[in-house]
Amino acid sequence: MSLFVALQVPASSSIALASTTKAPKIVAVISSQSGSTYNLKVRVQHGSRRVNSSVASTRVSANSKSCIVPRNRSTCLLRGMKKGAVLKFSIVTRFKSAASSEGKKVMYRVGDKDWMASTPSTTTTIPASLQARSFSIHFPSQSSDRPLPLVLLLHGFGSSGLAQEAYMSMKSLADREKFLLVIPDGTLNSQRERFWNAGPICCDFFNSQVDDEQFLLDLVQYATRLYHVDQQRMYLIGHSNGGAMAYRMACHHPEVFSAIASLAGVGQYEVSACKGSSPTGVLHIHGTADQTVLYQGGLRYGKPYVGAVENVQRSAQINGCSAAVEGLSTTIDLVHDIPDADTRVTSWSSCTRGVRTELWTIPEGSHVPALTQNFSSLVYAFLMGHAK
Repeated sequence: MSLFVALQVPASSSIALASTTKAPKIVAVISSQSGSTYNLKVRVQHGSRRVNSSVASTRVSANSKSCIVPRNRSTCLLRGMKKGAVLKFSIVTRFKSAASSEGKKVMYRVGDKDWMASTPSTTTTIPASLQARSFSIHFPSQSSDRPLPLVLLLHGFGSSGLAQEAYMSMKSLADREKFLLVIPDGTLNSQRERFWNAGPICCDFFNSQVDDEQFLLDLVQYATRLYHVDQQRMYLIGHSNGGAMAYRMACHHPEVFSAIASLAGVGQYEVSACKGSSPTGVLHIHGTADQTVLYQGGLRYGKPYVGAVENVQRSAQINGCSAAVEGLSTTIDLVHDIPDADTRVTSWSSCTRGVRTELWTIPEGSHVPALTQNFSSLVYAFLMGHAK
């Protein structure tokens, strides 16, 4: 998990100030490797005074290096730090009146995981609902100060977050496109298989009744407390059981997620069970030769599930879309081992608030297709077309 427990060492103000002074604070140290050394992005909260003195700038120092954070910014960069070096960060805000205020020092070892501090208005303590679960959060390298979109990646049955990320190459995409990537793990069942409780069909086969909805909601809330997240752009990507879980979240919590993408996963709830007041973009991707979750629908452990087309039609109904239009000339290349542009795109038009509802059909595609390098980029481009 991309969190590092750092030590904060008390420090006194360099100039005695009135009781109305608020000390500056280091709130994050974000590390990115550059050749044989590391660059450290330091995020701060400027100090403040209620004595007619506005902030001039804040200086962050570590060993012999320092950087300046202008009053209208929140980060600065320390370059060329050696791996393993133990740094003591100090922070001083200077005011236009020439007064200054010093904040608490922070210890950090270069090359360790990123460190996030709590702020007075929030907390980074891991909620009790997350402490028994495993997850990781990937902060993109060389990010700007703008709020980041958030992508929640859900693995398939029997897989893991680590394996799902490797399959879809999501970390490199997050670094390139600048979004926060949250990668949770499902629960292990008695057969040591990880699963999501996505609904009546899949995949809580041993009736644990684990509340994965609340887990994922708590995880997203936790990530937004740690990082500067654009809460109008929060998305879900899921494969198989993870895709079904994405549908469950979109059905029951459309106010949270702007869009979802599901590879070979199906929704397990009737339209009447879903909250349709806040339409959610839906992208469904499915291979016609999928033998695990049949494209045309079927039975799973004696329980029926709908096919890909009817599944997306349900989403189109929830989103208030008009009739489907199959783009016969619109094809994209998603799979390595199928020649040329293999995937047909079917769109439902005139959806409420301009959301998109699409089905990408891979002729002869399997349940775990050999994805091309641009698969995740195309999926993310679809998602980013949506904001609450």
